[in-house]
Amino acid sequence: MNIVITGANGLLGTELIHQLLPTDHKIYALTSNKEALQSKWNEEIQVHSLSEWEKGIFTFEEIDVVIHCAFARAHKGGEEIANALLFTKKLFDDLKVKRVPNLINISTQEVYGKKASPWRESNVVEPNTIYGTAKYFTELLANDYSHGNDLNSTNIRLAGLLSKDTDARMVNKFVDQTLNGNPIKILDGKLVFSQLDVRDAAAGILALLTIPGKNWSPVYNLGYTKSYSIQEIAQVVQEVGKTYGKIVEIFKEESNAELYAELDSSKLYNDTEWTPQYDMSDIAKSIFEFKLK
Repeated sequence: MNIVITGANGLLGTELIHQLLPTDHKIYALTSNKEALQSKWNEEIQVHSLSEWEKGIFTFEEIDVVIHCAFARAHKGGEEIANALLFTKKLFDDLKVKRVPNLINISTQEVYGKKASPWRESNVVEPNTIYGTAKYFTELLANDYSHGNDLNSTNIRLAGLLSKDTDARMVNKFVDQTLNGNPIKILDGKLVFSQLDVRDAAAGILALLTIPGKNWSPVYNLGYTKSYSIQEIAQVVQEVGKTYGKIVEIFKEESNAELYAELDSSKLYNDTEWTPQYDMSDIAKSIFEFKLK
């Protein structure tokens, strides 16, 4: 297949490319930072800038699938999110004109807002953030892309991604505290998180390429097989830290905070016959090993 990845310089885009390289697929990257990507991958992939696309130097003719990862991050302001929406609309319109047969749009679990979990694709969405609302709108654009056009699309509602590079995430912070010999500090509330190793996120998305696009569901959740409470995450990091000679205590601050994030991803697992490989212990080990280097 000829595969285009937008947002190819981001966390997920980078991992998608890494996993696609050993395959026979031809990889194209559409990016706002062509120089950085060319430096990273040399001649292994074809890199094109947004301006090359806008000027018609790069087109989507003979492309089999586009994986749309590019979007403003959740913490960015309304202007950047609005610009990301505008780009998505222009992109999907062009893909429709070029008759690209398959589109995978990366969305987020934030579209569910604060609805009671576990979240299933059949749940009515209720986004309560600008980011979640904007991502849900991209889903509507993707649905419109395939509706009545004999083209295929799906939306992937991702759990929170984890990797050695996600320093703002809780597990990364707990590893830092452990390596520094400090207690792991947590809020002793009812906090449950749905998170996923970026390696599994990429593998799950690529598993969709093993089935015909016409068989895709309009929406898939993509998360790990279980969620973790804040206490469980802290305990996992504490136990993994011991294997590296780092002994720390867990310090609990009293709190009434509540958060329940549980993503039921069984539909994607069943359709693709794929399941995630990396549990929280594996993730913590990869972060420890990266930081200890």
